Amino acid sequence: MFDTAFTGNEVTGSYNLWLVFFSYVVASFASFTAFDLAIRIKESHGTTRNVWIGGCALTMGGGIWSMHFTAMLALKIPLSITYDLGTTLFSFIIAVAVSGIGFFQVYSGKTVLIANIIKGGVLMGCGVIGMHYTGMAAMELSGTMHYKPGLFILSSLIAILAAIVAMGLTTHFGNKEGARFSLKVIASLVMGMAVFGMHYTGMAATVFTVPQNFIPPLQITSDFDMLAFGISLVTLFIMGMALLVSITQREIQRLVEAKSQLENRISALPKFPEKNPFPVLQIDKSGVIVYVNFAAEKALANWNCKLLDTIPDVFKNTIKDTFDFQESNPLEIDIGQQKYVFDAVYNKDQDRVNMYGNYSLDSKSTSQALHIERQNFFDMLDNLPICFHLQAPDYSVPYANKMFRERFGDPEDRKCFDLMYRRDEPCEVCSPFKVFDNKEKQASVWSSMDGYTYLTVCTPFKGSDGKDLVMEMAMDITDQENAKKEALSAKEEAEMANYSKSEFLARMSHELRTPMNAILGFTQLLQIDQRNPLAEYQKENMERVSSAGKHLLNLINEVLDLSTVESGKLDLTIETLDIVPIVDNVFSISQALANEKNISLKYAGLPQEGYFVDIDALRFKQAVLNLISNAIKYNKPNGSVIISYEKLKNGKVRLGVQDTGHGIAQDKIDKLFQPFERFDVDVEQIEGTGIGLTISKKLIESMGGIIGFESVIGEGSFFYIDVPVSDKKPASLEIEIPADSISASVETNLKKTVLYIEDIPANIVLVKQILTSRSHIELLSAPNALDGIKIAETHIPDLILMDIHLPGMDGLTAFKKLQALNVTKDIPIIALTADAMDGDIKRALDMGFHSYTTKPIDVSKFLKVIDGVLNQQAKLI
Repeated sequence: MFDTAFTGNEVTGSYNLWLVFFSYVVASFASFTAFDLAIRIKESHGTTRNVWIGGCALTMGGGIWSMHFTAMLALKIPLSITYDLGTTLFSFIIAVAVSGIGFFQVYSGKTVLIANIIKGGVLMGCGVIGMHYTGMAAMELSGTMHYKPGLFILSSLIAILAAIVAMGLTTHFGNKEGARFSLKVIASLVMGMAVFGMHYTGMAATVFTVPQNFIPPLQITSDFDMLAFGISLVTLFIMGMALLVSITQREIQRLVEAKSQLENRISALPKFPEKNPFPVLQIDKSGVIVYVNFAAEKALANWNCKLLDTIPDVFKNTIKDTFDFQESNPLEIDIGQQKYVFDAVYNKDQDRVNMYGNYSLDSKSTSQALHIERQNFFDMLDNLPICFHLQAPDYSVPYANKMFRERFGDPEDRKCFDLMYRRDEPCEVCSPFKVFDNKEKQASVWSSMDGYTYLTVCTPFKGSDGKDLVMEMAMDITDQENAKKEALSAKEEAEMANYSKSEFLARMSHELRTPMNAILGFTQLLQIDQRNPLAEYQKENMERVSSAGKHLLNLINEVLDLSTVESGKLDLTIETLDIVPIVDNVFSISQALANEKNISLKYAGLPQEGYFVDIDALRFKQAVLNLISNAIKYNKPNGSVIISYEKLKNGKVRLGVQDTGHGIAQDKIDKLFQPFERFDVDVEQIEGTGIGLTISKKLIESMGGIIGFESVIGEGSFFYIDVPVSDKKPASLEIEIPADSISASVETNLKKTVLYIEDIPANIVLVKQILTSRSHIELLSAPNALDGIKIAETHIPDLILMDIHLPGMDGLTAFKKLQALNVTKDIPIIALTADAMDGDIKRALDMGFHSYTTKPIDVSKFLKVIDGVLNQQAKLI
């Protein structure tokens, strides 16, 4: 292709100068047409804009192709030349398609950017290069053809530079409807010369060679002169039609705008001329006034003229022109001290002329009145506590009020993106331009560069000249937004602190329960050991250890409860239940403590009916137990506690607990429900943590009730719980009856295997010793989850006890692994762990654990659970 070795067989030719000149005319006319069509692109939108872009592409690309083909046919060389039709048409498609892509690149946005002009120009230039050399490749000749590298590169550079210039000029003229004709002609001639130069530089780069002893054919390139003229004339005709369409469109647009302005003026008049404050009259073809409204009647009095008289001479020429040409005509005249403008409109239906009068804006008095009115309006806008401005489609700001000017500066000769964003070019699509596009109101929150936050509302608006504007109002909400952020930040910090506290307490609870398991577990085993009973003094010592351990455990439980309630993580199961059996169950449990303290525990009278309320049974029972046990513990020797019910008029039921204790001093009432506050004179001798009342109050309040009290020093206190009576259908209630027996409920001779997966050896020893009372149970153990899974697969135990916190794989993951194995998926698994949070328990039970036992182990209850599971397994067998 770029062979530069000359063989001496190079063919030289000449050009038909008329065709050369004609090719230049085609290139220049194509440029002129493209410049004119570019105006239509700028003023169009959507599909219409794409149609005009296509017109530009067809005009510019087709014109350049026609110029190229005409110029090729102008070349005369002694060779037989034909053209491959497919390749020739392909070169035409390249020219038009790439021109279209280039124009679309330039005009795809709301504004034309320099970067887009360069990109579009480079695309179009590459298309011109491709078109030219594809067209050359379409030549089928009796010799060979190659190119001089230097001139080839130069022609390519000229093509790209010419295309960039072409894009720049089209956007220049596309932004100026009133661009001077002479300026467009000069630019077209310059652009035509650039395209012309690119082609002939490319032709100069072309070298034609023939074989040795070549005899020139009879047919040479001059045979195509008429074809070249024909193609050029057809191209000029097509471009002429495109130019005519552009000019026609421009005229139609001008007439549409004129018609719209006239219709706006006419539509502003009242529907009934008689009520119009301005003159309205009608004249027939003979010049007689056939209709006047009241304002016109007053105006015509200046000429001593009235209805059915001939119109005054001052109107006659205008009326005649209106009848003759049947188009609207304006007339400005003085009537008294006022200057009027009359619009004469031909009424085709009646063959008459209607005249509509209005004040002339050139009238001094009217101008002054309008100026005052306008100034008053601007003063009102300046006093608004918001930023107000009008936005035009060209990014200018026709008006801005005082607050806007103070915040962003004077809008004169500045664009909105400079005023509000300090940018040199338009922003991406914003709210005002969404209004321009959609014709709908837009609202948003906007943060400005100076730190203010605004609530903005943008609405469509028509200017005094009828052009589209956007009215934007921006209210400063910086203080509100800052307050919202501060509140949100404070809330997040509080939640984080609360979460950290809950996590800490949960962790501490687990760590404290773990050693307590060994302390209380082995203490219970020593106390119930029948084979090696303790001496009396040892029993007393073990009782002290057990009492202290239980007190510490109660403290751990209640601190954990308080943390759960305060963090808002308390999970309640609300049901409609009768509180009478719940209270009776607590009454029975508390009887032993009352007997131990020599306190009389009794009812004021049993209710004749049930009291159904919406509560969580376990949490309600916890609160009632706290009130009754406090009434017993803080009572006087040989005192009494009386439980009572009362149905209140406000739709609530009151459960009362009356004691005969010391009472509560007035100065201590405010601290009664605070954690760790205890007021009894013998408080050191009374078991308790001091946070039971705090938890009870929060629990009852979370169920929609209240806890209150009345107290008299020296006589005692009356604590009560008020809860709303429910109107829902009651649910069934099962009260948990504590099991004190440690013997198996169902005897069986079947051997059972229990696997205990636990990493703390002391806990394994404890469970092993507890199960010694069950001779039919064989205990297997594993120090981690992986070993436990292997043992479970091998031995298939009847029951698995699993700690949750295990080294490596935790208990929850191990549970999933066991459930996934066919041989172990049906084995019941009990969680035996120091995790005592409600969420932990719920998560494990939801996963499918058979039950959940917390450490420290209550030996009797633990054995009851074991017996229950294994007996159920025996029944299945």
